[in-house]
Amino acid sequence: QKGNCFDYSVLLASLLIGVGYDAYCVCGYADQEVTLLNQMRRTCPLLQEKREIAEGSTEEKARRYAVRPPRDLSSQFLARQEEKQRAKAEEEKQKKIEEEEARIAEAEKPPPDRYHGMRFHCWVLVLAGKREVAQGFFLEPTTGESHPLDWEAYLGIESLWNHKNYWVNMQDCSQGVKMLQYDLGDATRWEFF
Repeated sequence: QKGNCFDYSVLLASLLIGVGYDAYCVCGYADQEVTLLNQMRRTCPLLQEKREIAEGSTEEKARRYAVRPPRDLSSQFLARQEEKQRAKAEEEKQKKIEEEEARIAEAEKPPPDRYHGMRFHCWVLVLAGKREVAQGFFLEPTTGESHPLDWEAYLGIESLWNHKNYWVNMQDCSQGVKMLQYDLGDATRWEFF
């Protein structure tokens, strides 16, 4: 019921390995919000807009002897002018919303962290290849969210391990994890024990 990020990562990686995924525990550095589990600036997943599923057309088959509708006698020029006005109003509304969001984001920006790049954290790496995983990704064990391999909140990787081996990262992490290669067979990038 209680544990730190290392405990959660080991448990999650063990479960994923048990069901056939190519999973590893990752020991590295993360930003302050991830290591302290501060989700104040994150949108609640329950409040995010649900994507509407496009349904197939439900129009009935046209009958063979159906009555034709009357001709549309409205002006197409006026319809185009109204559409242009609506598009312009919608564009202005969207611009105001974006400006407001940018202002709020700037106001809520966290203060500089004096321990940036020095906060230890542990998360899970799932590599592609097994269980029809097309692309590798990270799993944050404390929240259960998946993130791409170039997520900016993870600042560097020291090592990773699973039930078979332990690998030490020999690559440069000065630009975060976005430039790292995860070919564990390459001894110039990953030193194994």
